[in-house]
Amino acid sequence: MRILTYNFMRDNYAVWPLSDTIFHVVGKGGIIPAFHIDFKGKWIALQDYKSALTNKDVWGGSLNKYARWIKDFVLMEDGCFFGFKYDKDYFVKWQDGKVFLYSSLLEGLPEMREAAVCSTEDSLIYVYAPDDIKEYAKTYPVSDNSELERLYKLAEDENVNPVLLFVPVNQN
Repeated sequence: MRILTYNFMRDNYAVWPLSDTIFHVVGKGGIIPAFHIDFKGKWIALQDYKSALTNKDVWGGSLNKYARWIKDFVLMEDGCFFGFKYDKDYFVKWQDGKVFLYSSLLEGLPEMREAAVCSTEDSLIYVYAPDDIKEYAKTYPVSDNSELERLYKLAEDENVNPVLLFVPVNQN
């Protein structure tokens, strides 16, 4: 099995699951390193491992002691936003020389385990199938959370299209 490459995000920036560098595609096929993220020796490519890595290894929990898979990159004024996997998903906002680390993006809503499908100027956009939301509802019942209740009601309709969640990232 091979590791799939990650999709482009806005502004021609691309990442690869085992790279701690975010690349910028320029011109006709040119690619240059734009950001290098220093994980203080915890990045997966710096580790010794004895077998070839597969998608299951990278996302299945067997590599939880290594930082890996930069995702959801968004260039912002005076900084950037991105996610990565370690023992779970984390999100980093680097702006004006300050670093903010988040363990979730939306309080009380599904964890963003998959990558965003695209972004706008101020938000990442995630897509959930109604069946995924129904499964999430079994684990996390509603408890005074109107957003979660609204999300669950959307998933109950058999004719509903996938649900889009807009996660703001360009706010202080």
